[in-house]
Amino acid sequence: MSKEQRDAFFNGRKDADGKTIDRGVIAIRGPKAAEEIKATMERLQAARAARGLFRGYCSGRVER
Repeated sequence: MSKEQRDAFFNGRKDADGKTIDRGVIAIRGPKAAEEIKATMERLQAARAARGLFRGYCSGRVER
């Protein structure tokens, strides 16, 4: 998820006139829930990045 997508997800989107197009997670669920969701997303991204480091070492095939 790019930074722009993350910002839109949490803060919502507005048009050129400043009218709200989409409400974000903060407006819908509240700031505490948004922080928990953000922390979960960051843990998932870190786990996916770490998993990518091991792909070269572990191809998933078993040699016999």
